[in-house]
Amino acid sequence: MTADPFRFPGFRGSIEEAIAKGIPPCGAITGIARLKSGGTGRHVGVLLSNLEFQAGAFDMAACEKFCKLLVECARRDLPIIAFISSGGMQTKEGAGALFPMAILKRSHHAVCA
Repeated sequence: MTADPFRFPGFRGSIEEAIAKGIPPCGAITGIARLKSGGTGRHVGVLLSNLEFQAGAFDMAACEKFCKLLVECARRDLPIIAFISSGGMQTKEGAGALFPMAILKRSHHAVCA
């Protein structure tokens, strides 16, 4: 779940509103899915932008979820499918909003190397 470390005006309210509506208060949703084609299927890792919360802004929670997905998929030798339509970084987290870019870039290089 996303955080509000700097008590950005109105942000905590949007987190609580999302929880009340049953919407994950995070910019991304991740998981393992079974992709079926014909009579066969294969497990894949999936990342979806959560457009229902802050236009899918990529926050630290989304970054942490994606990194955990990368590790799990590497461990299980699974491909990853990502459907990303992000509103950008979650600037309401302050300077910490810059960390996901560096972490994901480094993770991408480590996985693709």
